[in-house]
Amino acid sequence: MIASQDLEFDMVGLKPPVSPTNQRFQSTMHFKQLFLTSLMETYKLADEIRVYEDRPKHTKGFREFFADYNNRQNAYPSRGPITAEVIQVPDCSTTLDPVVEVAEVQHMINSHNQIASKQPSKKKLRIKKTVFFTSYTVGPEDSDKLVKLARLPANFNYTDLIWHGNNILICPRPCPASILDKVGGMGSKMKWEVTDTGHFDNSIWAARLRPVPLTAKYHTDNPVPLVVLALKKGTRPIDAGRIDNWQPIPQDRTFIFETVIGEKVILRIEPDDPKEDEYESLFANKSSKRKHTGDDEWAGRNTSGAHGGRNDTRGYHTSARGGRGRGGQNRSNKSHRGGRGRGRGGFYNYRSLDDVEPKAQQGGQVPQVDYDDSFPSLPPGSLMGTMAGKDRRISGL
Repeated sequence: MIASQDLEFDMVGLKPPVSPTNQRFQSTMHFKQLFLTSLMETYKLADEIRVYEDRPKHTKGFREFFADYNNRQNAYPSRGPITAEVIQVPDCSTTLDPVVEVAEVQHMINSHNQIASKQPSKKKLRIKKTVFFTSYTVGPEDSDKLVKLARLPANFNYTDLIWHGNNILICPRPCPASILDKVGGMGSKMKWEVTDTGHFDNSIWAARLRPVPLTAKYHTDNPVPLVVLALKKGTRPIDAGRIDNWQPIPQDRTFIFETVIGEKVILRIEPDDPKEDEYESLFANKSSKRKHTGDDEWAGRNTSGAHGGRNDTRGYHTSARGGRGRGGQNRSNKSHRGGRGRGRGGFYNYRSLDDVEPKAQQGGQVPQVDYDDSFPSLPPGSLMGTMAGKDRRISGL
């Protein structure tokens, strides 16, 4: 990695399992502090040290560490205080193309499995997926145009708003093959025209759509196709079904856009279980599995009551003629998992495993990983130190 960037260092320090004195490290930060202490005690003539850090939590930790170190040197000098500067580096995280990333991970798994096949003590691994929902996915440019249609009240507090406008829900969780076949399968394209906008209690805004052409076959989670444009924090996308006051969009603001059928998924790496079927592999928590064929949730059930209420049942809608009639396949509200996005432009600080507190410090609760973060965490960086004897400086990264 260093050579690929044409970087030169006098010293590179990587965290070993234990220290030379057989001391175990509590965390990466603990190792870095011990490493820097040893470095400063070795190069006693150096009078300046600089540390570059991209994580605010570690920046604060380094500053406190050097302050404590100099206080100890003033009281019980072993080399004397040192001028220390900790520089916060801007976060410039990047991500691989998703296809390239999965291919690289699969290559590593294949290498692992080759070794595991020769060592019975090792378990083979495989990539599994969890599907949150299947939808008509809206492209970024059209999504930007859609959210501008939301009619927000004057003096609205935008900090409480989460922008959506990126999908038209087909069904929560994996889509049954029967429905997927009707809409053309994954990757199929579909055009829509925006017709109306509305809101419910100034807490959720949505736009109603119609297929182009009107005779096109489609399937949506709502009787009339709609896309959630924005919602206030604490509001659920499912509440868009409660909007009953729709306002037609002026003719000069309507437009047609194209969508692609896709899934909202996360990929995970787990041991390969030969006894596990395809449906069971969709669940990370094995205790939550409920064995069925995958289509029975959409089996016909008699429902009644207004569509979209909090406690009533909701009917899935399949149409070949632009929203006429309702399909006979229904299911309960409680299983709905709409696309709860992080919002447009959301930014989250870099986190590594060092930022997750031990379980005992969390009262038994472990922080949940959020896979919608705009910038996924990168592996903790190695510690690299440089000694430039000429100007008597130590630089650490």
